[in-house]
Amino acid sequence: MRCRYELRLRSICPVNDGVDQYEVIIETTQEIRVEDLLDLVEHYRETKATQEEITQRLVKDFDEEVTVTTIGYHSGVKTTVICP
Repeated sequence: MRCRYELRLRSICPVNDGVDQYEVIIETTQEIRVEDLLDLVEHYRETKATQEEITQRLVKDFDEEVTVTTIGYHSGVKTTVICP
């Protein structure tokens, strides 16, 4: 079984303190409760971190093996980060 979860995540840009918004894709072979995902992304709302840091942290937030992809725009540049 392959599961794919797609959601939005907001955080604080560590460079200019602006609000960054990312599309997040989480892929796994295990079921993840949607309520748990929503609680998890709420935690990042006040987090100051780069997109790369957030992507790595999200992978570590899960007990099972997951692939996390984040997609964001920074000064008009689309950035995609995939981990692991």
